[in-house]
Amino acid sequence: MPFALLVLSCGREDLKSKKLLGGWQLKKFIVNAEDSTEVFDQQFKNYTISYFEDRSYTYSFVDNNEQLQGATGRWFFSPGTDSLYLDNLNDTTGYKIINLNTNALNLKRVIPAPVENRVLDFQYVRK
Repeated sequence: MPFALLVLSCGREDLKSKKLLGGWQLKKFIVNAEDSTEVFDQQFKNYTISYFEDRSYTYSFVDNNEQLQGATGRWFFSPGTDSLYLDNLNDTTGYKIINLNTNALNLKRVIPAPVENRVLDFQYVRK
C-alpha cells in the first residue's frame, strides 16, 4: 500500500507541475482582506512570474518604461501538501495554493507576528 500512495502522490505533483508551468500575470494583490492591487502595481507594474520545466522561475515587471527581471530561483512543492516554495539566493518563501487550474493561480502567504502579522493573497491569470 505505501507504494500505491507514493505513485498517487507523484502523479498529483506531476499534474500540479503541468498546470503551474508557463507565465502568470498578477491580477489582484490582497493584504489582510483589503485590495492593494493598485499600490502593488505602482511599484511593480505589469508583474509577471514564469515557472519552467527545469523547476526554475523568474519574475519581471516594468519600471520607468523598462522591463526589469527580478529574482530567479528554484520552485518546488512540499510533498503531501498544497504548498509551493520559491527558493532563491536570499531565502525560501512558502505559499499555500488556494486554486491552481489552467487559467488561474491563487496563492496565500501568511507572515505571522511579531514579524509583520499579514496575510497576502496573490491572484494570477494565465499570461
